[in-house]
Amino acid sequence: MKGNTEAISKSAADDSVPAEAPKPPRTIDDKLRRLEEAADLLEAGTREAPGNAELHGMLGEVYLQAGRKDRAVASFQQSLRLLPDQPELRSKLQSLGGGSPSPSESPVPAGEKEAP
Repeated sequence: MKGNTEAISKSAADDSVPAEAPKPPRTIDDKLRRLEEAADLLEAGTREAPGNAELHGMLGEVYLQAGRKDRAVASFQQSLRLLPDQPELRSKLQSLGGGSPSPSESPVPAGEKEAP
């Protein structure tokens, strides 16, 4: 019976830690590489689903973490064009000096340029 209790305790302890927990970046270069990878994936996502406000918001967060403020602002503005009722994002955008996008502006999918 004692062996079963030890096995159950060990099993419960093993379940509390994921088998493949992501390791934190060791250097700034590691962090930047991971941010670039995340940006690449999210950019691809916004091309596949240009109307997804959440993807544009997440892309903005990644850009902000990577120090790419202009791109972060553009992504946040796009997210707000698609889904205007995001008060926290609107506040973040204003704190970055990006203002708010005009509601009359039509969404422009990532990777496409606005017409002159």
